[in-house]
Formats: sequence, structure tokens, C-alpha cells
Amino acid sequence: NPVCIGGKVLTFGENAPLANARVDLYALDPATGTRLTSEPFETWFSDATGAWGPTNVAPGQPFEFVVTTANPSDRKVHYFREGFTHLNQLVYLRTIPPPT
Repeated sequence: NPVCIGGKVLTFGENAPLANARVDLYALDPATGTRLTSEPFETWFSDATGAWGPTNVAPGQPFEFVVTTANPSDRKVHYFREGFTHLNQLVYLRTIPPPT
């Protein structure tokens, strides 16, 4: 049975919700960690509360989350997650502010 996941994009430090952040989800090869396809499995833009998703994924499938904010000077952040085994609506992805 598929596993439902979702979450929020938040700023690092303040934990403030971040609207309009792009979240790309890539399925990974469990043996090598490489992306299975060049195109994302799914893409979202976070809402005003920072929420993204939900979506159903195969249980145990590892994923890469790529978060890109609307601010071009912010760094793109990559999160690598082992496979989800149960419902998880609290996948929080934090952004990193630009260097100052």
C-alpha cells in the first residue's frame, strides 16, 4: 500500500513558513543513491503556510527533496531521505539564508 507524505518549508533558525518555495521530489536507486529519472517524481510550490504535498509514495523508496526558494540569492537545498514506512505529514524542509 502507498504511504502518504507531506510537510512544510521553513526558514532555518526562525522556523518561519516560506511561501512559493519549489519542492522537487526525485526517486533514488536504493543501491547507488542516484536519481532514477532526470525529471522529478513530483513538484510542488509551498502555500502561504509553507505547506507542500500531500502525495502517495511507494513504501521503502528512498527520495531526494530539492528545495528552491523564490529568492535567486538563496541556496538550493538537497535532502536525502530513506524510504518512508508510514504516513508522515510532518516532513519539514528548512532553507538556508544567503551568505552575508
